[in-house]
Amino acid sequence: MLGILFALQRVIVLIIFVLAAHLFLSTTPIPQIIAALQWYFIPLNNIGLNTERLAIRLALVLDIVQVVQTLYIKKSPTMSKNPIKIISHRVSELLLEVLKRAENTPLRSLEIPHLSKPPLVQWAYPLLIFGLIFIGK
Repeated sequence: MLGILFALQRVIVLIIFVLAAHLFLSTTPIPQIIAALQWYFIPLNNIGLNTERLAIRLALVLDIVQVVQTLYIKKSPTMSKNPIKIISHRVSELLLEVLKRAENTPLRSLEIPHLSKPPLVQWAYPLLIFGLIFIGK
């Protein structure tokens, strides 16, 4: 019984993280995500990492995840009873659609705003979350 409760706790935490990520991605514009990632990656400049390129790539991947999700939802269901055939059929259709869109999508430009340091009070949010995680263990 204790194992089931621990598993249920992990599932609930995972669902909360997924919902929080979805809320973040649906309410925050891509240029702001890029600017925030650049600001957080500033210490990596000391080891020679190009943080601007890293931030842009991460933000564009996060943006594409939503597009692929909508493509997956719009795909027609397969009539097969075999779950492996259903999964392989949907994944192959999705891959073909993604590749087709990648070839035909026009380039776009992004303007990245320059962010200043966040107020000191905002640093309390991550500390509070980390504190709640460690208290929960």
